[in-house]
Amino acid sequence: MRQMGQISKKTLWLGAVSAACFFALGSGQALSAPVKPEAASQRQVLPDEVTPSRYDIQITPDAAKMRFDGKVTIAISVKRPTQSLTLNAADLTFSKVVLSGREAETPTVAFDNEVQTAKISFASPIQPGDYSLTIDYAGLINTQSRGLFAVDYEDANGKGQMLVTQFEAPDARRFVPSWDEPSRKAVFALEAIVPEGRMALSNMPEVASQFLGGGLKKVRFAPTPKMSSYLLFFGLGDLERRITKVGDVEVGVVTKRGDLDKGQIALDDAAKILVEFNDYFGTPYPLPKLDNLAVPNGGGFGAMENWGAILYFERVLLLDPLRSNEADRQNVYSVVAHEVAHQWFGDLVTMAWWDDIWLNEGFASWMEARVADRMHPDWKVWLKEESGKEAAFNLDAKASTHPVVQTVNTVEQVSQIFDAITYQKGQAVIRMLEDYAGEVPFREGVRAYMRTHAYGNTVTQDLWSAVETAANKPIIAIANDFIRQPGVPLITLERAVCSKGQTTLTLRQGRFGLDEVSKVSGAWRVPVRVAVLGQEGTQTVLTSGKPVTKAVIAGCGPIKLNAGQAGYFRSNYAPALKAGLIARFNDLEASDQLGLLNDGFALTQGGYAPIGDYLDLSSRLSAFSDPTVIERSQAVLGRLNNLFEGDPRQGAMAAYGRSALNPVLAKIGWRPAAGESPRVSLLRLSLISALGRMDDPAVVAEAKRRFLAADTDPQAMPGDIRSAVQSVALSHADQALFDEALRRAKASKSQMERNELFSAMAGVRDPALAKQMLDLSISDTVPVTIGPRLIQRVSGNHEVMAWQFSLDHLARIAKGLDSMASAQFMPSLLSGTQDPAMVKTLADYIESSVRPEDRARANAALGSARQNVRFKSEQRGRVDSWLRKKGF
Repeated sequence: MRQMGQISKKTLWLGAVSAACFFALGSGQALSAPVKPEAASQRQVLPDEVTPSRYDIQITPDAAKMRFDGKVTIAISVKRPTQSLTLNAADLTFSKVVLSGREAETPTVAFDNEVQTAKISFASPIQPGDYSLTIDYAGLINTQSRGLFAVDYEDANGKGQMLVTQFEAPDARRFVPSWDEPSRKAVFALEAIVPEGRMALSNMPEVASQFLGGGLKKVRFAPTPKMSSYLLFFGLGDLERRITKVGDVEVGVVTKRGDLDKGQIALDDAAKILVEFNDYFGTPYPLPKLDNLAVPNGGGFGAMENWGAILYFERVLLLDPLRSNEADRQNVYSVVAHEVAHQWFGDLVTMAWWDDIWLNEGFASWMEARVADRMHPDWKVWLKEESGKEAAFNLDAKASTHPVVQTVNTVEQVSQIFDAITYQKGQAVIRMLEDYAGEVPFREGVRAYMRTHAYGNTVTQDLWSAVETAANKPIIAIANDFIRQPGVPLITLERAVCSKGQTTLTLRQGRFGLDEVSKVSGAWRVPVRVAVLGQEGTQTVLTSGKPVTKAVIAGCGPIKLNAGQAGYFRSNYAPALKAGLIARFNDLEASDQLGLLNDGFALTQGGYAPIGDYLDLSSRLSAFSDPTVIERSQAVLGRLNNLFEGDPRQGAMAAYGRSALNPVLAKIGWRPAAGESPRVSLLRLSLISALGRMDDPAVVAEAKRRFLAADTDPQAMPGDIRSAVQSVALSHADQALFDEALRRAKASKSQMERNELFSAMAGVRDPALAKQMLDLSISDTVPVTIGPRLIQRVSGNHEVMAWQFSLDHLARIAKGLDSMASAQFMPSLLSGTQDPAMVKTLADYIESSVRPEDRARANAALGSARQNVRFKSEQRGRVDSWLRKKGF
């Protein structure tokens, strides 16, 4: 799954617990009443005496009533005598339960709503053997993305609806009674009774279709390979499909009617990526098809890797040549690559339990960047990915961090681990280990892992064992240091003494922290790639985990730590050694310039270095510097500008920022030049947005002019700058401009265009207009799953207003939050606050309203808020002093 934005891929728990259900037989006789669960202090897993091997499922959705009927026959093996069968079920009603050989018996069923199970009890023990368990049942069609859910949309063809499923992590049980755990792999054979004029889609190809009369048809799909329940998929709608072939595999893109052309680039990408991954993994993609389905609107995540039928929300799959820009194009590629990588890492080989979800997400994140770097070298992907590593560092350097591999006892806790540690730290650690092991040995280890564990389940150690065997290096020990303990190593170059063409290094290891709690000691075996500036090649020093490591390397000159930035650690230097490196800043590769800037700002945030050091370093950049390095500097300038919010000196900070960025925009202009690098296109978007946030008069005026002219002049707001122009213009909107944007949104026949306009409008500065935007977010004008994202965007400028509005309308907002987003939504509104009073408000809310088991992500938001307050308190005056010295 590809996580997008602040709300993760699963729904927020708002304390709303489903009402207890009584499940009845067709005659009206009650099968059971809910059972109150016992307190659980250990992992909540199903009893192990039953193993499912195949599910034969029939589904009949009734979208008008927002419910569906189902029937499932499950082939099971009973290992030892048992009087009951316990499986997962949530929001389902059972009308009939039959066990083969016990057809005359009506069992009792007890539902435990807390742990989402159904216990089917018989009058006498079931003996070991093979059986068929058949259940007639009914379920709910949801409005948010969990289980089977409905997506309403409006386009040029009028109003439409799509039904799709989302099951990761605990939601297959809302679609079918099942052993809904990743290690209970089985075959799934699905058929559905659906309207004649609609296309049904699942993991495997359609193998039969039978017209039933009354406007209905029965569609049957081929059985899947053995797989985990959360990867099952069903979709239904007014859809179109386009395919290409990769060998014998049909690669498809599926969209709502009329949008196929917008999916062509994604289809081409998916086919090329599949070829590359077939080669890399050494195990060809095993299914006969690989569909990529675009779903309108969306919630708190981008895509889900259902085997053979990947679900994407439209914003990360479709590209409109009139509206999309280079950032959109690269994002589509990255998300497609991420989800296709999951077809091996996650689908073919699956973690045994949710503790090791990082095996899915970290590896897919690494593979998406690796294949993009290989197939699009001009994108300089690893430079771009440094921003993701920074996100991991910032979370990992606070007291609220957690290990990459952590204990998950309940499915509710899974929602807490879809974060930057799982994705970006996982990606960074894998990149570091590949760099240390060597590209070829690392790949051979991965191939061996795939061959050994295909269609099975693994734990993290299985991967590292395979790579260590192939590389003949201590991969397991290094990996365990990084994934089983939290925190960020801090490697300081204390001395570098040259003698006879060699340099003796003294490296000191500590732990980097952004708060005092996170600065406690830690020990890592860290592969530190070093280089002598001006000489070719690099050398690797493996620190032992002890405080001091001495090493001798060839060559003399300024020393670069983490050369190429493949390592997961912060770098620091003794003052004289840093000065020698900075003096030759312009001789450094872009990756090492970016590393100096990132580490320099982080050291300032953690109190290790004065802010003036960073500002002096960043002032060395010019309009001719690397675009990604400029982007990073621009992002920090924006952060520093925020320090002065409401302060009379904000104008000075903004003026300095404009003086640094305007020459770059003047150089590259508002329109692309012939043959321009894609990274310059990304920089242009970033600069226009940044200068708009700094209230640059010329940029704001030009953005407004272009926005107003776009109705009559198609060239005023072309796709390559459209999102930035809309964002800047509407953030500075008055009532007339706001009303014009709303008119355009309502008149548009494109749901994507409407959602883009709503998002830009939600960034408005004017408080009265922000209040109108909040009201709009919970109106029928805005899709229910888009509303929470708009409120989050409003909170960026109006946190108190957005917070109170959300408290007042929590029940309505919750309808648009999927099952992983609920406990995270309210804290996300204040994660960026710099106000001590709002930090206390957030802390009190977490204590009173967020369940202890749901607090990991909430506490991370609180940690960020506290760090913001500290940073503002400590650094605003120092930044102001630096500005005054520079004449601002």
